[in-house]
Amino acid sequence: MVFWSVVPPGFFEFMAKRRAGSAGVEMVFDPGKANPKQLEFFEATEPRICYGGAKGGGKTWAVRVKALLGCMVGYPGIRILIMRAHYPELEENHIRPICQMVPPTMASYNSTTHIMQFENGSYIKFGHWTGEESENEYNGKEYDWIFIDEATQFSERAYNFLGGCLRGTSKIPRRMYLTCNPGGIGHFWVKRLFIDRNYITDSENPEENENPADYRFIFATAEDNLAMVENSPGYLHSVAKMPNARAYRYGDWDAIGGNYFKDFSRKKHTVKPFRIPEHWPRYRSFDYGLDMLACMWWAVDEDGRCWCYREYEQKDLIVSDAATAILTNTSPTEKVLITYAPPKRILGGCAVTHRKQIA
Repeated sequence: MVFWSVVPPGFFEFMAKRRAGSAGVEMVFDPGKANPKQLEFFEATEPRICYGGAKGGGKTWAVRVKALLGCMVGYPGIRILIMRAHYPELEENHIRPICQMVPPTMASYNSTTHIMQFENGSYIKFGHWTGEESENEYNGKEYDWIFIDEATQFSERAYNFLGGCLRGTSKIPRRMYLTCNPGGIGHFWVKRLFIDRNYITDSENPEENENPADYRFIFATAEDNLAMVENSPGYLHSVAKMPNARAYRYGDWDAIGGNYFKDFSRKKHTVKPFRIPEHWPRYRSFDYGLDMLACMWWAVDEDGRCWCYREYEQKDLIVSDAATAILTNTSPTEKVLITYAPPKRILGGCAVTHRKQIA
């Protein structure tokens, strides 16, 4: 029999004690203490939960402990998948530490199948992603919880494919847990869903819509991981000198991922929406190409500062459709004085120079 206790209030500490037959040998599972952000991750109940931000926030430890608690405490018989993009990181950050954490009388690990089987029927499958080969491997598989560790190393296609593996007939709640830092091939889809919260809500196919209530983001920095900071006093100094330090040290999602202006800061360079005074002059600027049309609308205040109040981006538009899109996204009541474009562009059949209004 396994006995569980939670002690004391204020941190998350589980101890499992198992007496093995008449020998009375006591085995203890003690994952340790959790910080407040890790606690929030453990207790979150949304279908899609992302724990991310700066490096050093204690995300990987939280994945290990959350998965083990799900197997041993939460739901006997649960089926869990822990994914990393590459096998070496999977083995170093999850397989070896988890095998060391769990007493052998509670679970056994098969190094061929990469499955840890628990005595109550729960199991953890450790996997890594290799693109099309992995789609074939996981096609038809069913899991109750899926952890994608370092999710920004995964494409949106991989994320959506793995989401299709969250199914089953038991009453165990299906959840996807993600951890990440800014950057990587998945930067933009993670940012869209969990940072910008820009969801698809008006698709003609209602099954393609995304429910904002399904998503939760837990932001963490190294300061939240006090044990690590105290035991590695030079860590913050080292991270501050890394390339893309604003992303890795402070978890700034606008500091990385292909942004042209590396010094752009949402906190510094954006403001809450406000009503633009009618007397402020307005103009448009755009760049056109089949790869992308980008148009921005500007207003100029009394001090000569330019405020961008609208933007439009769309690829694969022929010139006439691009002109229509720009005009459609301009209110008939807006007094746009001028439109700026690169020299010698042709848009909608009308030659456009730097200071010529779109016809």
